[in-house]
Amino acid sequence: RSYLAGLHLLTGQLDEEFAGDAEQVATRMRDGLNAETRVDPEDLFRFVFTEQTAQLREQAAKLREELSRDAL
Repeated sequence: RSYLAGLHLLTGQLDEEFAGDAEQVATRMRDGLNAETRVDPEDLFRFVFTEQTAQLREQAAKLREELSRDAL
């Protein structure tokens, strides 16, 4: 700020505009970071290996079973 103001490139009005724009960006960023996202529990198994191991398939099946019980 001081450097640009010293070169007469930053006026008070322009500084206020920049500050307002920066606050809008920060607000959108905070809102995005604090937003609740729906997480699919099966993603825990979906993105571990290209081909799931037998143990992961078994664990994923147990998870699906528990989730279907909870949905009732």
